[in-house]
Amino acid sequence: TVDLAVDPFGDLNGVSEDASNPGQISLGGWAIDPNTTGPIQVHVYVNGQWGGAFTADATRTDVGSAFPGYGDNHGFSDTVAANAASNTVCAYGINQGPGGNVPLGCKTVNVAVDPFGSLDGVSVDGATGKINVGGWAIDPNAGSGAIDVHLYVNGQFKGPLTANGDRPDIGTAFGYGPNHGYSGQVDNAGTGQNTVCAYGINQPGSAGGNVLLGCRVVNVPTGNPFGSLDGVSVDGATGKINVGGWAIDPNAGSGAIDVHFYVNGQFKGPLIADGDRPDIGAAFGYGPNHGFSGKVDAAAFGNNTVCAYGINQPGSPGGNVLLGCKAVSVTINPFGSLDGVSLDSGTGKINVSGWALDLDAGMSPINVDIYVNDVKAGSVTADIARPDIAAAFGYGPNHGFSGQVNDAGTGDNKVCVYGINVGNGGDFLLGCKVIAVT
Repeated sequence: TVDLAVDPFGDLNGVSEDASNPGQISLGGWAIDPNTTGPIQVHVYVNGQWGGAFTADATRTDVGSAFPGYGDNHGFSDTVAANAASNTVCAYGINQGPGGNVPLGCKTVNVAVDPFGSLDGVSVDGATGKINVGGWAIDPNAGSGAIDVHLYVNGQFKGPLTANGDRPDIGTAFGYGPNHGYSGQVDNAGTGQNTVCAYGINQPGSAGGNVLLGCRVVNVPTGNPFGSLDGVSVDGATGKINVGGWAIDPNAGSGAIDVHFYVNGQFKGPLIADGDRPDIGAAFGYGPNHGFSGKVDAAAFGNNTVCAYGINQPGSPGGNVLLGCKAVSVTINPFGSLDGVSLDSGTGKINVSGWALDLDAGMSPINVDIYVNDVKAGSVTADIARPDIAAAFGYGPNHGFSGQVNDAGTGDNKVCVYGINVGNGGDFLLGCKVIAVT
């Protein structure tokens, strides 16, 4: 009886730290199973933990020469992940046919186990002025577990992020799983150049230390306010000037700034540019809340030049900036309301009532002309007490009117009233109503 050696045989030639892949171990060797001339599997363990399976099919002419009849293709080389500073790597030839698995050898290698990774990119969030950061970080001591990344801007600590985001590219490249990405925002250190640095924080209680993952420089915008005085118009009822537009200060990010208004060179007050302007948000990236609209006092009747100034963010670089000027002619017409029209059953006449006011006349009453079917039927004076009108407009109470005029005949009668202008402006229609006369 002859016993034939049918177990695999071979050798784990060497292991070393992979200089190009932190936390990885390069290994190599060869393996043959006498039961076959084909390649066999080699299983690797690191510190007793599964490291991976490899196929011993690489060309090794030295092995082919030493063991004729089995061919040259029995070599293996690859990398496995370290899981400690000192690592014992063992390889096993996996049997085919009769026999059993066989140890090919064990070797010890020291591996640097500091965290490693990258600060892939930084950018400025135009809406907030914060700095966007992103990258990845691994600590071999933590295996597939996430570690913290600390961010510094111009040497100031700005907070931690956790590197637990999905990065399948990193999982493929290093063998520690995919969940090692980080992304988030940190505060800037002021306008102008900001140097952002990221540090991988070593797994507490394990070998190694914190490691700089990278630094990048980003410019946080600075400068004067900018914007536009889009339009001006006159509120005929009050004589005030309607203004509208938008304003941004890069130093304020998405925050609102003040806009100051001058009419014919006279300061007429501020507005806050905090109104919703999605078109401006889309165009400039500082968020939508930069619109302004409101009213300012005119400087005089006739021509008024309105100028708007964006007010620089206090304490920041830059200065106030003219957003634009527009000319507008201010005229003030009478205004008011035809409140009621009714038929006086006793006289057959038409009752009319309402109120009328002309700012040029101040608290003094004005005349109101009444037309029936486009023919003047009479006039009244708007001098009846109307405390509600006084409260609303501040020109005293005596601006109500009431009176009667003859109808124009049976059927529908259209009744219209006009406030008669005083000073600047012109007569103004206060309203019309239709009443049926039988």
